[in-house]
Amino acid sequence: MEEQKKLQEVSDTESITSEFTVPGLLKKDWVQKFIQKTKKAFETDENRKMIQVFLFDPVLNYILERMFPYIMIICVLFVVLTVMTSAIVVLIFTKLPMFQKGV
Repeated sequence: MEEQKKLQEVSDTESITSEFTVPGLLKKDWVQKFIQKTKKAFETDENRKMIQVFLFDPVLNYILERMFPYIMIICVLFVVLTVMTSAIVVLIFTKLPMFQKGV
């Protein structure tokens, strides 16, 4: 009976290590078990929602708040450059003699 339990534990460990291994980095069984338990914990919807609400959303909000002024400056500069380029193209086409109708 005990021998069957040990064989079952060995086969469970082998299936865990065969599912997810990083060659040369994770040789210990306890590391493999920890990774599998962590993976299972992140797969539940409740834990995923908590991570999203308490970790990802605040970090993304902070980053966007810090970057917003720079994004606005880039957008304004893009519009200004587009208007200036369009004005230059119009001036070139209206002032060059080869584009005028009478020549």
